[in-house]
Amino acid sequence: MNSIATRKAQIKNAIATDKIQPFIQPIVNINKKLVGFEVLARWIVSEHEIQLPLKFIPIIKDDQPLSESLTISLLQQLIKHFTVHQNKELFLSINIYSHSLTISVINLLTELNVFINIVIEILENDDISNANDFKII
Repeated sequence: MNSIATRKAQIKNAIATDKIQPFIQPIVNINKKLVGFEVLARWIVSEHEIQLPLKFIPIIKDDQPLSESLTISLLQQLIKHFTVHQNKELFLSINIYSHSLTISVINLLTELNVFINIVIEILENDDISNANDFKII
């Protein structure tokens, strides 16, 4: 098995075991009032090692099923958290690849939006092949 395939297998296992987790970074306004959060994915490798997305996102960027699997896992974890800690006065910003916006992901985003206002950001390095399907609002 080559190194990319090995790394993808490790990432797939990390997703399946919830080792890749959403960390929420607070966002404050100019008056230092909490207005929302940004979701940051982190891979908990061990008690003393956390990997940043730079170590795993580029590997799965073009693998739609794996990318979608990560998105679904993170959204399910966020739903568990915000079911208990809901606050519709705040927003939660989620970075996502356009190819991960499947019906399953959209349904989870809709469910999460019941508990906190969702802002979806398409990643800057996304190669949007279906740009005509998006609308400017």
